[in-house]
Amino acid sequence: MRVLFILVIVLAGAFAYGEGVAPLVFQKRGDGARAVILVPGLDCGASVWEATAKALEGEYLVYTVTLAGFDGVPPIQAPY
Repeated sequence: MRVLFILVIVLAGAFAYGEGVAPLVFQKRGDGARAVILVPGLDCGASVWEATAKALEGEYLVYTVTLAGFDGVPPIQAPY
């Protein structure tokens, strides 16, 4: 339930930027009962979590996050 609450808050913030603009991109893997959210550092995208996500997806529901402007996700335009 906590994960759902966190995702709702983050997604609400993401959609506050306007239609068609997403400062965050989420990818979902696995189907476990417990969730793990993997957030990269500010200089890379979710691809840094590839090996970890693959190892966890058999037992957990894994979400990876990529910020706009990284890993092929288009950057958001100013004003932020």
